[in-house]
Amino acid sequence: MQAVLDRLPRIDAVLTSPAERCRRLASTIATTWNAPCTDDARLLELDFGHWEGRAWDDISRDDIDRWSADLWNVAPGDGESLSQLWQRVAAFCSERRLEHIHSGETHLVVVAHQGPLRVLHCLGRGATFDRLFEVDFGFGAAGLRPWPQREHGTSAP
Repeated sequence: MQAVLDRLPRIDAVLTSPAERCRRLASTIATTWNAPCTDDARLLELDFGHWEGRAWDDISRDDIDRWSADLWNVAPGDGESLSQLWQRVAAFCSERRLEHIHSGETHLVVVAHQGPLRVLHCLGRGATFDRLFEVDFGFGAAGLRPWPQREHGTSAP
C-alpha cells in the first residue's frame, strides 16, 4: 500500500470496487488524503459465474475454447460477457461524469480490478474493444493518467 501511496498526488475523491481487497486500499488512500471514498459495484471484476474460484485445469477445455472464441458475447461460466462488463463500466463513467470530475484541479482515484480498469483505459482514450488487452495493470500498480485524453464514446465492436 505504501508504494501506491507514495506515487499519488493530492487526492480529492476515491471510487472503489466493493471487493475487500480494493476497499482496504481505497480506504487507506481516502484516509491519507481526507477524501471521500465511495463503493460502486460496477467496478467489480468480470463475473465468471460458476467458474469463480476454480482452477483453469478444473474447467472443461471446450468451455474455455467457446469463451475465448467470442470474448465479447460469451459469458464465462454463465456469468458476464465482456460486452456486459463494458456496458456497466461505461454506465459508471457516464453516471459519475468522470470526464468532468478528473481534471488538472481535481484528482480522482479509481481502485478496481483488471477488467474494469482496462475498460476505463479504453473509454478514456476513445479506444474500442479490440484494444482491451493492450494494457496490464499490475497488482498494486498506480497508473497516473489524465482522463479522458480525448473525446470518447461508449461504443465497442
